[in-house]
Order: sequence, then structure tokens, then C-alpha cells
Amino acid sequence: VFGGSLILDPVPTAIGSDEDVRLEYLRGYAEPAADGDVIATPASDDDVLIHLVCASALEWIAGDEAKRVRYQETRGVSPGPVARTYAERARAALAGRMARLRARTLELV
Repeated sequence: VFGGSLILDPVPTAIGSDEDVRLEYLRGYAEPAADGDVIATPASDDDVLIHLVCASALEWIAGDEAKRVRYQETRGVSPGPVARTYAERARAALAGRMARLRARTLELV
């Protein structure tokens, strides 16, 4: 990227050839410096992040026998299936966002 333009070198062959270029832009966000720092992500991503964190925490609990038993006794359900539910919700939300993405052809100058 130079001067607001994307420069491909070498230049891909003409449109319609079998050598297409696919570009996926994934915005990066700075990592927090401390555990208590706020992560600067869009509010629309909060639901996905919450589901991913809950799934990860419950998988960790399921991996520790004492914590798993305590969780199961207090909630009446094993943490494993609940973790999978949260993970599936995150996957579904991400899949919905991917379905809304649209492909565009880059114009070469």
C-alpha cells in the first residue's frame, strides 16, 4: 500500500485469466498492555467475544476435575456441553458476518 493505493508487483494477468488475486482485509487491533485494559473493538463484536471467552473458560473448567465437579454440582450440568454451545454461537455469528461480505474486483492502474 503506497499513497492510498494498493500496488501489486508483479501485476496480475488480465481480468478473466486463471490467475486471480484474492485479498482479505482483517483489521488488527492493539493487544491490551494489562489484564484490566479495555480492548478497542467495535461494540458489534462484543457478543462474539463474550461467547468465545465463555467457551474457553468452560473448556478450562471441564479440564480440571475438581472445578468440573464443583461446576456440575452447583449448576446441574457439565461444563463441556455448555462450552460447546457458546462456541457454536460464536461460529454462527462469525458465519453470518462472513455471509454478508461481498467480493469486489480490484481495478489495476
